[in-house]
Amino acid sequence: MNTEDLIKLMEGVSRYKLTSFRLKEGNQEITIEKKDEITLSSGTITRQPAKEPDTGENPDEGAGRETQDDDDEIIRSPLVGTFYAAPNPESESFVKIGDHVAKGQTLAVIEAMKLMNELEAEYDGVIEEIFVKNEALVEYGQPLFRARREG
Repeated sequence: MNTEDLIKLMEGVSRYKLTSFRLKEGNQEITIEKKDEITLSSGTITRQPAKEPDTGENPDEGAGRETQDDDDEIIRSPLVGTFYAAPNPESESFVKIGDHVAKGQTLAVIEAMKLMNELEAEYDGVIEEIFVKNEALVEYGQPLFRARREG
């Protein structure tokens, strides 16, 4: 990635009011985190602790939601973009309710500024609930999945 592309990414983060952005191409990874100013780091985006999602959602999304168990965690969107449940329209979803997932397994893809960002599981677990539909627009911090940790 050249300097001009990097500057465009930083401007996009600022323009879309993102607080963090991660791009992974091959063995290169760039993380931009915005605090009082835009900075670059080699860290990763961290997920917020689990708590019950906001109720200001679409009524058909998350309907019949159960109270969450102590081992359940909410996996939230690390950035603003379009949520894709599958790698392409002809493929099956990366995960379904009840699926066992392994740490590092792709759960979904979020497209932001024409870049595809894989959302990976941070631990072994079971997908208990999916809060968003394929191709839905998602906000930073929006609940995407409820998962139960295993082991």
